[in-house]
Amino acid sequence: MLVQELTKSNIMLYAMAHYNTDACLSLQEFKSDMRLFKSLNTQISRDDDLNLKAALNIMVTLHNQFGFAASRIIMFYLDDDNHRKARSILNFLNILPPDFPHTEQDNKYLDRIENITR
Repeated sequence: MLVQELTKSNIMLYAMAHYNTDACLSLQEFKSDMRLFKSLNTQISRDDDLNLKAALNIMVTLHNQFGFAASRIIMFYLDDDNHRKARSILNFLNILPPDFPHTEQDNKYLDRIENITR
């Protein structure tokens, strides 16, 4: 599904089109996975290692469920202040799509990621 810009009116349709799990048995399960996008914003906003680890786990889960489309959906749900941190995580996990819009990464945040994952 080719969508130029994600909006409130098309985000759910876009997410459904890119949902890559055969294990989903209900709409409730899909909605539960969608709540992870909003939870990610909270985890990235909090400035401690425990929440950073949670953010890493959520990103991996979202990528597994939505593929590279997860990156676009993540940026849609995140506060603008968190975009640089999210790009740092996506780069670290090597799940940044090749056609991803340019956003600077937060190098200090990337250093923290590397330190807690050693």
